[in-house]
Amino acid sequence: MLDKNDPLKNFQVIHKPFPADNFPFTPEAAPLEVKATGRQIPSWTIDRYGLCSELPEADAPKGMKEDITLIPMGAARLRISAFPNTRE
Repeated sequence: MLDKNDPLKNFQVIHKPFPADNFPFTPEAAPLEVKATGRQIPSWTIDRYGLCSELPEADAPKGMKEDITLIPMGAARLRISAFPNTRE
């Protein structure tokens, strides 16, 4: 969730050691994490191929706030490059 006055306020970047085997492409080995607060969007589901479905319309109905952890796209099975827009 982005703060109107300070968009990066609720983000925490965590740097971890690069894996000894030089293979950072798993969730456990990702050398970078971003901790944030987000909401589940009940209408945003996984499609029949196990991938995220189409991005919901702007101001999608939203669930409760929760802590989330983001990792680099190459280390994740579910790859998200854009998130739905919601408002408080």
